[in-house]
Amino acid sequence: LVFYETVDPKITKPENDEIKKLTAIITPEKYWTTNFRYPVDGSIEDGTIHLMSVFGSRRSYNNSEYIYFHTGVDFGVYINSLNIYAAAPGRVIFAGPLIVRGNATYIDHGQGIFSGYSHQKEIFIKEGDFVEAGQLIGLIGNTGRVTGPHLHWEIWVNGVQVNPIDWVNNNYP
Repeated sequence: LVFYETVDPKITKPENDEIKKLTAIITPEKYWTTNFRYPVDGSIEDGTIHLMSVFGSRRSYNNSEYIYFHTGVDFGVYINSLNIYAAAPGRVIFAGPLIVRGNATYIDHGQGIFSGYSHQKEIFIKEGDFVEAGQLIGLIGNTGRVTGPHLHWEIWVNGVQVNPIDWVNNNYP
């Protein structure tokens, strides 16, 4: 598909519906005990992590109105690492190709909390695997609807997309 086709609701709606269905299941267990970690190497403090796009920014595709919003944060490659790590412990509920999100992984952290990692070059885990925080799960790539290589990282809380940075800066009970 070409880029402009990946904003067509006939393409985006089924994929969004699939992700909403995956992230609607609430596992009673809580797998995390501390703040989530950034899913890439580096740190914000020393400038080796840089966000290409922040959560909630308004977007326009193909000269449309600004009716779309960014559902996660995008990390570029700023140090010599393409590594993607699990942000917190959890069970992999999806690992595979999608049209818009490209190669993607979704992890259930329990109690209605999920993280998603999109546009991967490679995925190193599979559905059903239990991962630990900091475990290598894939490599940053440019699959799906992208204009260049990056990692799109999402957090879902009880079916609602929230700012992932809040989960790094806060330890939610």
